[in-house]
Amino acid sequence: MKHILIADDNKANLIAAKSALSDIYKTTAVLSGAQAFKFLEKNIPDIILLDINMPEMDGFEVFEKIKSTPEIADIPVIFLTADNEAETEQKCFVFVQTVTALSEAVDAKDRYTSGHSKRVAEYSRMIAARMGKSRKEQAEIYRAGLLHDIGKIRIPVEIINKAGKLSDEEYNIIKIHPVTGYHILRGI
Repeated sequence: MKHILIADDNKANLIAAKSALSDIYKTTAVLSGAQAFKFLEKNIPDIILLDINMPEMDGFEVFEKIKSTPEIADIPVIFLTADNEAETEQKCFVFVQTVTALSEAVDAKDRYTSGHSKRVAEYSRMIAARMGKSRKEQAEIYRAGLLHDIGKIRIPVEIINKAGKLSDEEYNIIKIHPVTGYHILRGI
């Protein structure tokens, strides 16, 4: 039987979801993002239904933590919200796909630093936590870490993966990646 984790701080929503799904699926319901992640430390459901607005850790923060944990990163997540604002809907769909796709595109291009962006993001989040930053600030710092090298997408593969020393011209091309990154990200 397939297993669904439902994370929502509204008890009525949890009862309704469990009622609708429990005849067909095994369901586990939790009342917060922190409880969801605690459950995920020992269990791997087939899918996660995740409320966006929760105490302690919102749905986006939980999602980022899931996607940065290799053992559970492939679990499909469906965001839930009572918020019917177009802005929230857009954020749910675009946010996750954009950040992940951009980060993976850069890492795939550079054979020497594969996974570098995820490591930078995770270390940055850990440093932010030690500095006493809020969970929301930690999540923002994590996203920035994922995207810090996005400008490298414009650099030719031959230069990024060159085994020897770069020429002055090649080095000048590499140095433009932060500016390119700014131009790519300023719209999102």
